[in-house]
Amino acid sequence: MALKLIEPGKRRNKHWVVRGTLTVWDSEGRHTVSVDKSTGTTSREEAEAAKAWIEAEARIRTTTGKAPEKTFGEAASAYLIAGGEGRFLEPLLDAFEHRALSAIDQEAADREARKAMPHVAPSTLRRQWYGPLIAVLRHVGHQTLIKRPRGGNIRTQFLRPATANQLVSLIARGRYHSPWAPALVTMLFGQGSRVGETLAIDGRDDVFLDYGYAVLRDTKNDKERVVTLRPRVKAAISLLPNLGEPGPLFRRPDGEPYTSRDNRGGQIRTMFENSVTAIGLDPRVVTPHVCRHTWATWYYAETRDPIRLKEEGGWASVAMVERYAKLATPALAADVKKYGWGFGGDSAADRAPSLPQAIGNTGKTGL
Repeated sequence: MALKLIEPGKRRNKHWVVRGTLTVWDSEGRHTVSVDKSTGTTSREEAEAAKAWIEAEARIRTTTGKAPEKTFGEAASAYLIAGGEGRFLEPLLDAFEHRALSAIDQEAADREARKAMPHVAPSTLRRQWYGPLIAVLRHVGHQTLIKRPRGGNIRTQFLRPATANQLVSLIARGRYHSPWAPALVTMLFGQGSRVGETLAIDGRDDVFLDYGYAVLRDTKNDKERVVTLRPRVKAAISLLPNLGEPGPLFRRPDGEPYTSRDNRGGQIRTMFENSVTAIGLDPRVVTPHVCRHTWATWYYAETRDPIRLKEEGGWASVAMVERYAKLATPALAADVKKYGWGFGGDSAADRAPSLPQAIGNTGKTGL
């Protein structure tokens, strides 16, 4: 049979799946190739595009023995579908969209950077050109030796607890008024989960309020992890009308699920940028991802535990969280508690269980 798209939810698939058989002719005759592959997206439009690529890849691999090489444009699309940040991708796509990944080396990256951003500081180049370029290449498993330019120390942006309260309060009573919007931003500040991971949380299967944890299944590195819920996050989640129901826990202000990672991320950024601007901050600096830096800094200030920070944040090594230790002062820890973002205890019993324990837990969400 020809390749077909299988809808999400059927046979427990979270994403559209391409399934079926292909008839391929080569020098040795006729072959039948079986295909059963996830598109990695819940959007029908994106799944159709992925289906065309999967079919072409299967035919080329069968007749030549090699997989077709991805272009940067295809890699960037996969990165966005997986929840990657898209703010700085436009100039990269202008330079590399139709270029094979193997053709993007240090020389090409430096040359195109000078064309696209000729008068910016090294720190801006690191953040807006080399950072997203390397992120896209790594996301699709492309081995790269591209290095960021020296100069311009990376500054870790984070918000003080009082400012975070101001932002959440504005969102709760502003134009995006709904139970989901303030709860979502509270989750981002309180748990440090990425936007894509957070929006993939299922209201029935991934939240365990009675036990104080949530399971993040659709993560950047495809490794499920458990996060300990702060009391403030638990309180915000408990008010959501769809808690305990199957489907996305966090929704648009009209109560409908976000349709795709790329699209929903854009809508969240609009809400976030407008709210950030309204309290006098620069939305080019204070992005949704700054919530993750904020959480990590608060977490270390309160716990002084880099190992637990690494595990709950989903980083690959302790070295990746060392920068937060420099910012996490005792005064910040006091402010975290003062403004209602504390854990209310940090003993082993207060923390989330291991992933096997969490998955095996049959407890309800506390409804």
